[in-house]
Amino acid sequence: MHMGKRKETKTGRVILIAAFLYSLLSVWECSGAAADRKMETRFNAAQGKLNKNTIEKIHRRIGGRESFTFIVLGDNRGAGRQFKTVLEQAGAHKPDFIIHTGDFTDCGKNEEYRHIIELCSRGEIPVVFCPGNHDLRGNGAQNFKQFFGRLNFVFDINGRYRFICINNNNKKGNPVITKKRRWRYENDRGIEDKSMGMIEEALHAEKKHFIIMHIPPPVGQFRFKAFTWNAASFLGLLRQKAPLISRVFCGHIHGYGEARYGDVRCVVTGGAGAPLQIGRDGIVNRFHYVLVTVQQDRVSHKLCFVD
Repeated sequence: MHMGKRKETKTGRVILIAAFLYSLLSVWECSGAAADRKMETRFNAAQGKLNKNTIEKIHRRIGGRESFTFIVLGDNRGAGRQFKTVLEQAGAHKPDFIIHTGDFTDCGKNEEYRHIIELCSRGEIPVVFCPGNHDLRGNGAQNFKQFFGRLNFVFDINGRYRFICINNNNKKGNPVITKKRRWRYENDRGIEDKSMGMIEEALHAEKKHFIIMHIPPPVGQFRFKAFTWNAASFLGLLRQKAPLISRVFCGHIHGYGEARYGDVRCVVTGGAGAPLQIGRDGIVNRFHYVLVTVQQDRVSHKLCFVD
């Protein structure tokens, strides 16, 4: 009699433990932990290859078409509501791909990278990411390489158009002397020497080029927030190779602006969600993105405001 009660008690405990574990599993799944685990697996599988995989997807989408469209946008600093609206309205154009000019995170944290990747992976339109200064804060450079790959990279579309994506957020300390005759360092942001060499090598005589970088060059109304390290060399290259360069696309300034350096058009598009630039001549402080249309040898772009 006692043995039967013990067996029933033991069986009851097993059932209770099983029920408890099942409830924990349900809470785990409902909390999104299961989805996070799937996302973790996907991140690990594509480690350091997200941009490479995206570019391969772009090639498959465009195929042998001579005409294509793409969106350029930048500076959202997170996966907030405004950025989601920008993506939604940009996607309505059915572009072949999107290029992000940088500052898709605020502090360059690993979890920020994951959030933005997860958000952009929900849509059908592939997104190529270039680094901004906020994305490289702290361990940001390591995180960018971990998820996307190289900070500087080049890819071609149809053998006729080349995209040169350059990290110009590098810092170079310059010793200066203050009024009180004390030494201190001021950081110049810009392009490393080896990256300048990469741009020169990538410019091909039989291709048209789009140069993508986060911080704009010191041209026109962009001078107040432009890069300085190797800026003179970069401008010299624009002047020398102008017939080969279709556009220079940048972000960093939270608004929209266009400026010319000789025959080269420089476009700042930094209105994807971060707080907008205070009103300034030549800078439109509204949320927006840029729609670029390539039709054989002709390139045009259109400023699109976000409601």
